[in-house]
Amino acid sequence: MFPQRLDSTLAYAIAKAMMDGFNRHYRLFRTESARAKHRFETRDWRGQQRAQRERIEFYDLRVKECVMRLMKEFGADEQPMEVWEQVKLHYIGLLVNHHHGHHQDPAARLLPERLHLRAPGGLHRVHRERRA
Repeated sequence: MFPQRLDSTLAYAIAKAMMDGFNRHYRLFRTESARAKHRFETRDWRGQQRAQRERIEFYDLRVKECVMRLMKEFGADEQPMEVWEQVKLHYIGLLVNHHHGHHQDPAARLLPERLHLRAPGGLHRVHRERRA
């Protein structure tokens, strides 16, 4: 069900924490991309291969970190569906208003879905309920 109002301060705080998590990912990814350019220019092929393997797990690691934060700070697995509906709308609003252009980044748009898939306990429940 689509929320009629965005009145949950908790939902906004969760969405903000999710955006903080994505900003961390984006910052680290950009730093690593700059390193990749340097490795290429210096022909560090072994270093490039190692970094490629690490980058495959990079996003999943950031998602896990974000899930753990949401669980610890907000009891995310205990929040009702109404809160998660508002979280998603707040997150979309934060994406649209963000100055880094994340609204065009597929990883940023998919973060809410990835959190629901990866989190233990209640977040799995939320994901199943949303699909039903």
